[in-house]
Amino acid sequence: MRRAALGVLGVLGVLGLVLGTAACQVRIATLSTVSARPLADVARDVTSRGRRAGRSCRWWFLGVPFGLPQMDEAVAAAVRPVGGTVMRNLTVSSDHTLDVLFGQHCYTVRGEVYG
Repeated sequence: MRRAALGVLGVLGVLGLVLGTAACQVRIATLSTVSARPLADVARDVTSRGRRAGRSCRWWFLGVPFGLPQMDEAVAAAVRPVGGTVMRNLTVSSDHTLDVLFGQHCYTVRGEVYG
């Protein structure tokens, strides 16, 4: 009897760990063109710098957020490493992690960078 109780507690413990470190991702937009600068300032003859991704994240604790992720930060994180100015054909997703009492809320952008 005692052995069965320990087995049930073990299963519940593993289940608690799995559920306590859960995450989800939701696609929130598909955009054709995004730029961190006014498009009038961007040259018309730009070349592809490849597909890139960028993220902007904010922490939360006990359900209280410490700010909101910013779309412009996510775009800048994607274009800055390759010297790009424009992203095309990008998707925007909202990612949420849950680690029992705290977690993160992030915006992730993925698309082709031009510059």
